[in-house]
Amino acid sequence: MPHLRVTPNQVILGAAIAACSRGAQTQEALGLLKEIWSSRQRPSKISYNAVITAHQRRGHWQMALQLLSDMPYASLVPDMFSFNAAMSACERGGQWPMALKLLFEDMASLAQEPDIFSFNAAISSCEKVGHWGMALFLLAQVPDFSKS
Repeated sequence: MPHLRVTPNQVILGAAIAACSRGAQTQEALGLLKEIWSSRQRPSKISYNAVITAHQRRGHWQMALQLLSDMPYASLVPDMFSFNAAMSACERGGQWPMALKLLFEDMASLAQEPDIFSFNAAISSCEKVGHWGMALFLLAQVPDFSKS
């Protein structure tokens, strides 16, 4: 792009982040997010969610949680997609306590109602480490989403 004298804006960088996310290219996605910041632009929620998803695909739960907690610094409120991607990262990383914290504490603190994907990630995180009792408890907590 510099050869064409085109300065990448948030939209262009966001599209590149999404492409990196689909390929689970965590370092590249994170580098592009940093490039948005260094160009004095504000990243979008979509860009943050894509970088969280890239880390989720690799099971990098610590970075997914860090990105989730960094969103308010960009004046962004995490949404259901943000939380579910971070919970899935915790599930892949075997961090069931963190997945439950996101489900029951962090989502509630931002007035987010868990959806079926939230419960699925939490139940799966317990299953992966053999906590079948907690998985059954969580299953009993799942609301009837068919009435929505």
